[in-house]
Amino acid sequence: MNPARPPRPVTNPGLDGTVARILAVDDHRPNLLALEAILDPLGVDVVSVTSGEDALIEILRSDFALILMDVQMPKLDGFATTSLIKKRQKSKHVPVIFLTAISREEEHIFQGYAYGAVDYLVKPFDPAILRAKVGVFVDLWTQKQIVQSQERELVKRERDLLTLKSDARFHELANSLHDILWAVDARGKVYFANVAAKEYLGGTGRPEHVFELSMFHPDDAPRVQEQWRNAIASGEPFEWQARLSAPTSSDAGGSRSAEYRWHVGQGKPERTDGGAVAGWIATAADIEDRKRAEQVLSCTARVSHELRGPLFAILAAARGMLDGEIAPDAHEAELRAIIRCVGTQSQIVDELVEVSKITLGDRRTTG
Repeated sequence: MNPARPPRPVTNPGLDGTVARILAVDDHRPNLLALEAILDPLGVDVVSVTSGEDALIEILRSDFALILMDVQMPKLDGFATTSLIKKRQKSKHVPVIFLTAISREEEHIFQGYAYGAVDYLVKPFDPAILRAKVGVFVDLWTQKQIVQSQERELVKRERDLLTLKSDARFHELANSLHDILWAVDARGKVYFANVAAKEYLGGTGRPEHVFELSMFHPDDAPRVQEQWRNAIASGEPFEWQARLSAPTSSDAGGSRSAEYRWHVGQGKPERTDGGAVAGWIATAADIEDRKRAEQVLSCTARVSHELRGPLFAILAAARGMLDGEIAPDAHEAELRAIIRCVGTQSQIVDELVEVSKITLGDRRTTG
């Protein structure tokens, strides 16, 4: 008889370098040592246990490419142990080879196959035959791992492609906005700024240099900074109103000018499927014109109140002189009073015009 050719060692089990694990179950330690020696050339990881109970524990801990199960064991024999293993969804498809030195009858062999065994070997068996059979299942496990790894890689590539498309769409939409928009990671670092943010706020062009505390008016910066810190700590949305400055073309080295414009902003958290804050989307809209309009309305209301007094005095004097209620010798005094009231009104109107020019932007405002 020609000697059996030694099998080729399995040296590349999976794409991730994981080696196949074999669970050997036998209540006699010498038998386990013999199995470990027989399987050593395959380069597999043999986990040996001496009872069915320990086998069930190992099945819960790890995944196995194959189980070598002794039939005759105290308490929980090989058939009962295999039956329990097959009831578990995760391990029901793990192949089992029964090994026995006693149950040679056909009914026991058929019983082994009925419990889900893929093979049934009677001791003493040829080590080369056992090694060859195990090698087949190790090769099948290896191919399965490679296929699963390739499937995971394909799914990852598809997900990455969808993410890229989604990111591109987000960037396109964000850059079409007139409002300023930032995307901030969970640590508060800006990783995206839209075109409006870069054009208005300037900086070096890198997103993290667009949003800086120095762009806020000194009176507003501490308040906004405190709101931002509280939002990061709580994970809750927040809103703010503050004056922002922007570098002008005449500023050397990108320093900020003293011109500020009012903005209203908000920050909303982006959350993972588990609810954790993954980042923030922050926006800022220019409300300078609205603020100026509010100032004009406020000033107009105040001036109209101040104008009513002199106007009523002029009207009363004019009616008194026309109706004869004021004696002719008192007309001169009344006319002088009217002139003073008109002068006061003229001064108020001049102040209103001046305030309107400043508020509506005919003059550059400073902080």
